[in-house]
Amino acid sequence: MSAQPLRRRAQLSAAPGRSLLEASFPYAQVSEIARADRYSRDGVYAAHKWWARRPPSVIRALLLASTLPADTTLGEFWTLYAGDSPALDGLHVGDPFMGGATTLVEAARLGADVTGIDVDPLAVLIAREELAELGDPAAFVEAADDLLAYMRDCYGELYGIEDDEPEPLHYFYLRRVICDDCGTESLMYRTPVLARDVGKHGGVVRRRGADVFCPDCRNIRHLPEGRKGFRCCGRLHRLDAGTYERAAYTCPGCGARRKHEHLKTGLLTRELIAVEETVAGGRRRLRAPTTSDRALIAAAEDIAAGSIKRVPVAELKGIDAGRPFLYGLKTVADLFTGRQRIVLAGALDWIDGQEHLPTPILTRLRLAVSNALAANNLLCGYATDYGRLAPLFMGVRSYAMPVLSVELNPLHKSAGRGTLAATVRRVQRSL
Repeated sequence: MSAQPLRRRAQLSAAPGRSLLEASFPYAQVSEIARADRYSRDGVYAAHKWWARRPPSVIRALLLASTLPADTTLGEFWTLYAGDSPALDGLHVGDPFMGGATTLVEAARLGADVTGIDVDPLAVLIAREELAELGDPAAFVEAADDLLAYMRDCYGELYGIEDDEPEPLHYFYLRRVICDDCGTESLMYRTPVLARDVGKHGGVVRRRGADVFCPDCRNIRHLPEGRKGFRCCGRLHRLDAGTYERAAYTCPGCGARRKHEHLKTGLLTRELIAVEETVAGGRRRLRAPTTSDRALIAAAEDIAAGSIKRVPVAELKGIDAGRPFLYGLKTVADLFTGRQRIVLAGALDWIDGQEHLPTPILTRLRLAVSNALAANNLLCGYATDYGRLAPLFMGVRSYAMPVLSVELNPLHKSAGRGTLAATVRRVQRSL
């Protein structure tokens, strides 16, 4: 950085005038950079999900432009923007509502001292880790590998994980409804389609067509591309129709319509419909659940019903706390299956037992487990055309009840969004 911009900032500090932000901020160019940044992940911000993170490239530009006088040329601005010199050296940036701390991180990168405040303790934890330096990244990698190996050894049997075998990745569930009016029992579903490959960019490559289930016999079938329905159990099932549409369930027996508030959907019996598994060297495949799959789930629920030290019993609170109550969910523990509670508690117990490790390493491991919560709960859906789990709070910070809910195998080594291996790798990239 040349001495001239430094002198200009000194003059601005002594006698404030119009800044470049007010005079000729390059909105169009910054917008183009922000658009391009959507497809590139900054490792620092990938360490933990935050729900209202502003584009770092825009924040960097705003910080810089607000400190430069109006007569700064755009050439000077872009030189400072792209350079490594501490353009905000000697300045202090404060953010009283810091959230994911994008403003603080970008200000620190530009050389400023920073201070942040937030009412959310998770925001404080994320910000501290984003701004802190880890003395020995290799030590974190070693500890993370030990955690992942321990988890597979101790809890892999909950998912039927065996060496050299197809490994479960996603478990698909639907709710069973018994009509109050006529007593008809039926599954609640939007469509019989579970997964398909329609050529979406970034989607899982499968056999073209759709994997579907029969709502009557629960048989899993693969339909070729272009099919709009299939015949099973003596009737035609359309791919664009189900028992749930326009935010309500319709009884196939009498036509009565019920919403989540009436059904208390979160308390309805869940039925395992299909299991998606990975095959070494091959494509993912969907299969019907086995007796063993169901037995493992039931056994985990029995274990979880016992004494687990970390079962969260606090009532659900927050921006959208009213919605879980409509589903019949009241406490934080109600958001998780038995397997999820066992595995997540086991990971935290292991971390607590590593007292010989430095505190920054333990904190980052806890951050990885915390980040896995969004993809390991009862409110996770499935992006059918992409083959990806849709985590809680994916689009908005709201508790939405998916009709087709998906349970992830959090111990999978190489696939899946929100596995422990994936969240640990995100922290690793932030170091």
